[in-house]
Amino acid sequence: MAERLSLKYQPRIIIPSGLFIIGLGFIFMKFGSSAQYPSWLTMLPGSLLAGIGLGLTNTPVTNTTTGSVPGSRAGMASGIDMSARLITLAINIALMGFLLQEGIMSYLKQRLPVGREFSLNSLTEKITSGSYNTLKRSFPQLSYLDPSGTIVHEALNRGFGNVMLFGGIGVWILAALSFIIFGSGKSGK
Repeated sequence: MAERLSLKYQPRIIIPSGLFIIGLGFIFMKFGSSAQYPSWLTMLPGSLLAGIGLGLTNTPVTNTTTGSVPGSRAGMASGIDMSARLITLAINIALMGFLLQEGIMSYLKQRLPVGREFSLNSLTEKITSGSYNTLKRSFPQLSYLDPSGTIVHEALNRGFGNVMLFGGIGVWILAALSFIIFGSGKSGK
């Protein structure tokens, strides 16, 4: 479908539009995670939007990349395209992990008492890794500091919200840059 849309409306419209929809999906996921009772249902609309945007973007980007060079260099262009994707993916995974951890740590610092008897770094790492089953065993103080687990859960939600906001704004910036780079379209594709 993306290929047909790309042929009809040109990649200069489809690629930035797909990126914008991905960013919108991230923003919807941010709001879904901050709902009063977040669940897969509150995250589904954003996930669907991000997936649709990704579907709209992937094929036109690959076709535009390989189609912008002579046929004898299409393999090289495809390799560069794939390398660029993997490099940016690796960088963004690291950045998003950092933002998740910093968001969790920041919230825990605000909500837990000043005279802590445990390391917030260790607690943050445990929450970030998803090790909820062993939290109260590893940090028995949580039994009286956060008996219901509300603080830990909200810290994770806040950290995740930061990651989704970063993703949404980042993709919107890329959408704007791709729109600018493609220009008005008067000079071809």
